[in-house]
Amino acid sequence: MARLIAVDGTETEVSPENGKSFDYKELQRHVGGYAEAKKSADGWVLWDEEAHFKKLEHNPKGSSEARRRGAISMLTVIFGPVLICSDEEMGD
Repeated sequence: MARLIAVDGTETEVSPENGKSFDYKELQRHVGGYAEAKKSADGWVLWDEEAHFKKLEHNPKGSSEARRRGAISMLTVIFGPVLICSDEEMGD
């Protein structure tokens, strides 16, 4: 099951509608826009690639989780919701 991390640190478990893998529209709904996806050692980390320009809030917990998984550098900051999902949920 995938985890959606809100900017306030709240985590919600989410599942693909078809029970197997997310389609792109689902990913967009979860992150709130065009999904930027980065492969991590144990799955995927996704967020709205335009979140900074939309002036969404910084997501400290989501950024920390993405760094821990090796999806972003130590200097990168993610804004808006962050979705953490498995290879299978991404259709790999």
